[in-house]
Amino acid sequence: MASGELEIEQSSERKSRTAGVIWGIAKCGKTTFLTSLPGKKLFVMLDPDGDMSLPDSPDIHILRLYEQPDDLIIRYLTDKLPTLLRRNEQQFDSCIVDSLSTLGQICLNEAIRTNVGESSKNGEKFKPTIDAPGLSAYGSRTARTVDIVNKVLRATGSVGMHCWFTSHEDEPKTNAKGDFLGSTMTLSGKAINGVGLNVSEIWYMSQHDGKWKIAISPCRGRSPMGSRLFDVTGDIEFRLKFNPELGTDQPHSITTWYNTWVASGRAKLEVPK
Repeated sequence: MASGELEIEQSSERKSRTAGVIWGIAKCGKTTFLTSLPGKKLFVMLDPDGDMSLPDSPDIHILRLYEQPDDLIIRYLTDKLPTLLRRNEQQFDSCIVDSLSTLGQICLNEAIRTNVGESSKNGEKFKPTIDAPGLSAYGSRTARTVDIVNKVLRATGSVGMHCWFTSHEDEPKTNAKGDFLGSTMTLSGKAINGVGLNVSEIWYMSQHDGKWKIAISPCRGRSPMGSRLFDVTGDIEFRLKFNPELGTDQPHSITTWYNTWVASGRAKLEVPK
């Protein structure tokens, strides 16, 4: 499409892709499962050594941003990565940013480094620190995180590229007696809402006794979850039967679910059995 031109498409001719967030406790298999995304994949790694969970494969490419300083990471994610994705000269089919939790911390670190919220009032000075960042630094963290996510989503969407993010589970909320009240991602409420508004899938992943489970609607005190790919009016949690050694060509893979969804005329899928 030329600059300034817009196209009106017939619904069956529109570009399709998946965009989502998969979250859960550290090392529960999120990154491993996202290798089931279609085609040639670019993993943008922010978690130090997170790529150790990725196998050697001609379809997997890794950008180890975690090796760089915080300010460079933010500049790259804000400007260079969206440009790279829009051009898509390497013909990537899927992009994965791992993880939003680390991105939020990087954005907070940079807000502190650049003295966001520094002030002097009535003879009292405030300077943000890692121990006391201040409301302005927290606000900057949220704004930068959501801005980067939206820029990556728009860039990947412009070329029909699948785009997923991982996020970690926060410490559970409890009452005064220590009873479990609920749990969510390690992001602020505003960041969760800002990211959630712009993706179609939010899945919670867990692992117990060597078995994976995915929940696609709020349950067991965890939220948010949701799906435009699956029918959430019935079962909302299922056992994930994914074998990393089999790649994308297996019943329980995002590639298989996406292809089935497209072939069905984009009708919602039944929850996998």
